[in-house]
Amino acid sequence: MTHAAAVTGHTAGIGLAISEMLGESGYDVRGFSRSTGHELPQAVDRIVDEADDCDVFVNNAFVYHDFTQVELLYKLYLRWNEIEGKTIINISSRAGDFSNSGRIDGYSMIKHALDTASRQLSNVRQSKCRVVNIKPGWVDTASVRSVDVFKLAPQDVAEAVGWILERPSRVYVTSISLQPMG
Repeated sequence: MTHAAAVTGHTAGIGLAISEMLGESGYDVRGFSRSTGHELPQAVDRIVDEADDCDVFVNNAFVYHDFTQVELLYKLYLRWNEIEGKTIINISSRAGDFSNSGRIDGYSMIKHALDTASRQLSNVRQSKCRVVNIKPGWVDTASVRSVDVFKLAPQDVAEAVGWILERPSRVYVTSISLQPMG
């Protein structure tokens, strides 16, 4: 039986690595991005509709200064919470755990909101849908390529997604943080 997975932001970086890993693992992968006519935040409801029959939804695409990831999580969860075997994986960031030297940082605040929503939804006891939050540190993507810090590869995040999906049904991973070492 082939499983289907939906990935937002599937054309580059983390989303591309996850899409490739899922495809290699036998999933029928559906990508949602500007290149497939799914511009966020306008396409939220359409994405939720088109991903409804998937088994896995990877909530990866980030829209700056916008709570689209939280909205996608919430709307899809409302549809999936009573369906066995559904998994929503949010790609958040360790940035949600820290303030940026006392400055207001929209990215960190939005990722913190996603973390909080994921934590709340993963603790709903009667829900049949799994909600997982992956919080990587710096990842070598186009948006931070010029930042001189140790970084994870996008494939590192994809491997974490694969590991989570391979857990037996009795094991529910709700959150995982990844930190680059160097």
